[in-house]
Amino acid sequence: MARHESSKNNRDAQRANAAAEVMTAGLKAINPVVAIPTKFAQMINSGFLLFRERPKVHEKIAHGVQCALAFSQICILTAMLFEEEKCETNSPNLCKSLLLTDLFYQGILILGWAPAEFFKDEVDAIETASSSESPETTDESSVPSV
Repeated sequence: MARHESSKNNRDAQRANAAAEVMTAGLKAINPVVAIPTKFAQMINSGFLLFRERPKVHEKIAHGVQCALAFSQICILTAMLFEEEKCETNSPNLCKSLLLTDLFYQGILILGWAPAEFFKDEVDAIETASSSESPETTDESSVPSV
């Protein structure tokens, strides 16, 4: 059975999405509509990863789902903005759908991020180690004089 590996691009995108999700949780306590900018950032972050070369197919699928869920949440939050709904009215359909998409988003975020941290791609580890080495400096004696 092949070893499950994750790319550095995927891990970076998942970390950024998780940070945005934490910010969203804090903002939603004030008013759910103010979470639109963080959901937009998550949608752009995951959408951008779909067009990168390094991520693997399963990572692109997970980010495609995250992008679609973030877009759905933006649509629901925008509808709540125009209907002036605050999840305390008698018509909680938008609130239920927002809760449902939140749970799906958090589930796919954890499902994609946690294993990615444990199964890092060996190629990424080698590239990271080689890029952290100090760059070669030129010795004055090796430079030909003109």
